[in-house]
Amino acid sequence: MSAVASIAQPPAPVVFVDRDGTLIEEPADAQVDSLSKVRFMPGVFAALSELTRHGYKLVMVTNQDGLGGQAYPRTVFEEVQEFVLNAFSSQGIFFDAVLVCPHTASDGCACRKPRTQLVDRYLGTREVDLVASAVVGDRETDLELARNLALRGLRIQRGGTPGACRSCSRDVVISPGRRRRPPFRCA
Repeated sequence: MSAVASIAQPPAPVVFVDRDGTLIEEPADAQVDSLSKVRFMPGVFAALSELTRHGYKLVMVTNQDGLGGQAYPRTVFEEVQEFVLNAFSSQGIFFDAVLVCPHTASDGCACRKPRTQLVDRYLGTREVDLVASAVVGDRETDLELARNLALRGLRIQRGGTPGACRSCSRDVVISPGRRRRPPFRCA
């Protein structure tokens, strides 16, 4: 009987990506609480496809203020979330995990970004290449999450200019029609 050598795969890098304002546009009332409010960010499908092609796993990390309450029932969130995930999966884009904090900022929970509890739980169950991993989002709290995790943070700017990209340690500019280079480099 011959022994089959097991080749260990190196840990994969992960992009922890925000949902509202990063994957989908955030409406004026800051709540994507109906399918009519779902608008995907320009270039998001191509960008996520490129990341996965380069071996990155994707993890969605999102604060959803008051989820499950009267103003934002869980069924409403789940309908929108299912639509978003189905749209990505129809293009071959899959999330390794979806991490959701349902609390408001005043709740003071440990899972709301920029706190790290949700991501810490994920990291506790998998081997991850933290050196190559990053957090991508549209708010300062996303960059704070990156700092709290000692990861690279990239901030999405809708409609910015290439000059606004400060060495890509902070901002990634989304401009319709621009081709993207491999992940985490200035355009």
